[in-house]
Amino acid sequence: MEPQGKGAQGRFIPTMGALHAGHLSLVDRSKAETDSTIVSIFVNPRQFNDQEDLRKYPRPIEQDLRMLYESGVDVLFLPEIEDVYPAGDNNKIDFDPGLAANTMEGKFRQAILKAWRKSYTGF
Repeated sequence: MEPQGKGAQGRFIPTMGALHAGHLSLVDRSKAETDSTIVSIFVNPRQFNDQEDLRKYPRPIEQDLRMLYESGVDVLFLPEIEDVYPAGDNNKIDFDPGLAANTMEGKFRQAILKAWRKSYTGF
């Protein structure tokens, strides 16, 4: 990736991996509209109410890496849990997700909205 000067724009695309055409369309759009594209893959354990759901979540990392490489992503960020939730960090989140708590992912994984807010404000 070439160094970018003042005014350069980039886009960050957070994912939990198991990439598909929808993810790649975000990458394509970013590459067309910005100077650099950064993708993260982080399966956030705090987004799962059920530990069995977390255990079963697909993690085809080799396939994901190949897809991102072939799509021309500039930077891949693969944080470990300690990078997102450092030891001693106050991980308590207090906010009301409002109507979102009962729709889409919030309907099935109540912890997801709080986990998103915590993990993505930490980057």
